[in-house]
This record gives sequence, C-alpha cells and structure tokens, in this order.
Amino acid sequence: MKKLILYFVPSFLVLMAFAGCQFDAVDPDLEPVPDQEYLYYGRYLNFAWGRSDHGFVVSSDGWVHTFNVVESGEAWSNPNETGIYSPGTFESNMELGRTDNIEEVNNTWLNDHPKAIVKVNEAELPESKAVMVDAGTIAFYVLRKDEEGNYHEYLVGVRGDEEVTREGWYSHRLLNWLYSTYEVFPF
Repeated sequence: MKKLILYFVPSFLVLMAFAGCQFDAVDPDLEPVPDQEYLYYGRYLNFAWGRSDHGFVVSSDGWVHTFNVVESGEAWSNPNETGIYSPGTFESNMELGRTDNIEEVNNTWLNDHPKAIVKVNEAELPESKAVMVDAGTIAFYVLRKDEEGNYHEYLVGVRGDEEVTREGWYSHRLLNWLYSTYEVFPF
C-alpha cells in the first residue's frame, strides 16, 4: 500500500501542476491588446410592440456604460459573419445614445478577461431553446481587440425568447454576472 501511495501522490501532483498551467495560459491568438477599452457587453433587442435596442458595456477601467440605439436615431453596425467588427465600428456603436459612467464594477471578471476569452471560445454552444414569446432577447458577449483594431465578439449566452449558454461552469458563472449587471439598469 505504501508503494502505491508513493507512486500515485507524486504523479497526481505533477498532473495537477500541468493542469494548473493550462488554465492560466492564454492562447497567443486569443490574447487581447493591452489598450483594449471594452471587455464585455450585453445587447437587448425586441421588435414586439414597438422597437427596443439597448444594452451596456463594461470598460477596462471598471465602468459600466449604457447605450440606446433607438433613442440615438442611428443604426447599429453589425459585425461580419464571423463576429468581427472592423476598426472603429464597435466603438461607434458604443456611442449610440451612450450614458456617462453609471456604475463601477470591481470584481474578478475584469482581471480574468483574457481567461474569459479562452474559456468562452473553447466551450461548446448548444442549440438554443425557445422559452418565451414577445419578451425580447438579450445576448451577452466577451470581447477581444486584436492588433489591427478589430473587435471580436464571443457569445457567452442568450436570455429571453431564446435561451442558450455555452457549456461549462465558467460560462454559466460569467453569464450570471453579466445578466445581474444588466438587471441593475432601468431601461
């Protein structure tokens, strides 16, 4: 029994050390640029009984700002089919009916942003389920700005008429935090 313990304990510790490194490393292809301004955002859309198009963005300095596309009278510029906003496009969207700093967040999601990109990107996205009608839909994203100034959006999850969350506890916890951030604002 003693030999068995002496064999498995060191093996287990080595395995845990490598597993820990895996979670801390960020794929160089997914590494955001150091001056990235926007980290996460949520956007609510509803076209039943009128039009609603608003949301929030969490900036790297820890402030949450809201935007309201309908009130701005402008149009939202969508990303390309792979979820990439060309340089300046995402920033312009964030100015649509933008409010000043409204809420400051100080939590681990700001520090874990590079890790969130990797975890969300790696997690499977199951099929969405229709759960309501006419409630609208809010989608939550983690963002990555690349060296060329493009913003890449990675869907964390959706709530409302359609619901889906990327698999894994990390994505679920991130989605819960983003949803609770959204619920603070009286749109």
